[in-house]
Parts: sequence; C-alpha cells; structure tokens
Amino acid sequence: MIELNILRIKTLLGALAFTLLVNARAELPPSVYEEMKRGAGEVVVVKVSKVSQGDSKSVGQRIQLTYEASVIRVIRSKSGLRPNAKITIQSSYYRFGPGEVGPSNPRRLKKDDVVMAYLQKWKKAGDYKIVAGGHSFENPPTENQPKILIGGKTPREVLNEFNFQGFLALNDQHWQSYNWVFSRLDTNKDGRHSKEEYIVNGVHMNEQARKGIFNAADYDQDGFVSAFEYFENRIITDEAKLIFEAMDQNKNGQLTRSEFMRSKRIKDLKLADAIFQALDTNNNGELIIPEYLRVWGKWARSK
Repeated sequence: MIELNILRIKTLLGALAFTLLVNARAELPPSVYEEMKRGAGEVVVVKVSKVSQGDSKSVGQRIQLTYEASVIRVIRSKSGLRPNAKITIQSSYYRFGPGEVGPSNPRRLKKDDVVMAYLQKWKKAGDYKIVAGGHSFENPPTENQPKILIGGKTPREVLNEFNFQGFLALNDQHWQSYNWVFSRLDTNKDGRHSKEEYIVNGVHMNEQARKGIFNAADYDQDGFVSAFEYFENRIITDEAKLIFEAMDQNKNGQLTRSEFMRSKRIKDLKLADAIFQALDTNNNGELIIPEYLRVWGKWARSK
C-alpha cells in the first residue's frame, strides 16, 4: 500500500483546497457532493426525451448540454413539481485537455435514460439546472432497495479498513507517469482517449484487457476516457494492486482465503471473512487481480 506521512497528506489537502479556490480544477471530496445533494431544492426521477448539446469539438471548454425530460417521481420539490411534468435540464461537460484533471463530469444522458436528478429552479418556468456537479445524475432508487453492506459495513467503510487513500495517494511520480502515458495514447490530442486510441491501437496487454480497463475508467459512460477518468482509474487500480501484492505471501498472483486472513489487514476476522467472500465473485476460494479489481473499483467509486 502507498504510505503517506502526515506532512504529505496536509500538503496535498492544502494544494487541493488552493486549486479549488483558484480554478475549480481538482476533484471534490465525497462529503462536498453529499452536501450539494442535501441542498438540492429539486430531487426527482426523470426520463429523458430529447438531448441537445453545444460544440463537442472544443478542448478545454465547457460544453452545454440540454435535456428535455418528463418527471416520473418526485422525492422533494421546492418549486412544486409533480409527476408527468415536462422540464428542461441544463447540464454541462468539461472537455479536459492533455494532462488536465478536475471535478468529475456529470453523466451524459441519452434519450430514454431514467435517472434521479439533483436540480434547482433556473431562469424560466420549467427550466432547471444541475446542482451536484458530477454526482447530479444517479441511478434511480428502487422500492425497498437493500443497502449494500459487507459484514455490516458499507463499501466505503470497508476500504477505510484497508487505509484506502484514493487521490491522496497521488504523488508527483504518479502524476508524471500517468500524464506521460495518457498523452502518448491521446494521438489526436483532444484531451481524451477514444475506444480506437485505447482499445484498438493500444500497446499494453491484450485487446480484451484494454477493453475492460476502458469500460471501468469511462465513469460517465460517454464512450471516451477523459484525463480525470484515466487518472482516477489508475490511482484506484495501482493502490489496490499494492494492497493485493502485500497480502499475496507466495507472490504467485493469486490470493487465497488463508493468505487473506493471515495478512491481518482486517483485524476483525468475521469482517475479514465477509470481505473475502464479497471479493471472491466466483466462489472458488481464491482471488486473481481482474476479479479483485472489478469489485474494488466499484467500492472505490461508491458513496
């Protein structure tokens, strides 16, 4: 696992705060998004009927996205929205340039998508804008949907048991390495990886592996991987691999239940057993890196 001393953590947090104040180009902590969502005047489930967008070729600029939608369900509404109301939602998408990172983009919606939206009333009747940044659109809640728990803990709490650092683990060496690889694969220099650039023309691993990595990194599901998405996926994956390798005592690339338990990364043995079972998706008593990363990646991006 990547070890960070207190001074480095304070330095990174200070740099993050400074960057946010100056140009809003750093990712926001999960707690900030949660506060944004709590402050949203309109929380509704909508179905998209039409999508309009601005210039999609601009790098380093914000692309305006407009969605026409019907309200399916109202969670809360200060403006008095009701089911079946027709509304327009103003969103945007920032096209990151090479090596540029920043707050996550809101999910780009398509016609017939059904999402829960965090909004506020905008300039004219029926017009709303997003208020929770990259977390403004989420999968809609289902009735009686059970909360995901592993041994009584949420995925985020489980990662905390491993001392998961996420972006706090991003140091200068990572930054330079990630930026070099990202720029090298971004052959048309538009600040993002297309499927052709990364999957078809990539040189690392095989095409199937590259496809899996691309799909995992493409968080907003727009068919491209921005610099921020690439950096986020790399830091999550690299840290997870270091944790895996530290527990893999015989260094054979497989982590057995016995090795996992003996590593004592999780002090509570009952919780450790529950975590291993959640990671062992094929129930064969051992973990390999792809299997482990699929689950870990979902946990790292959870709330």
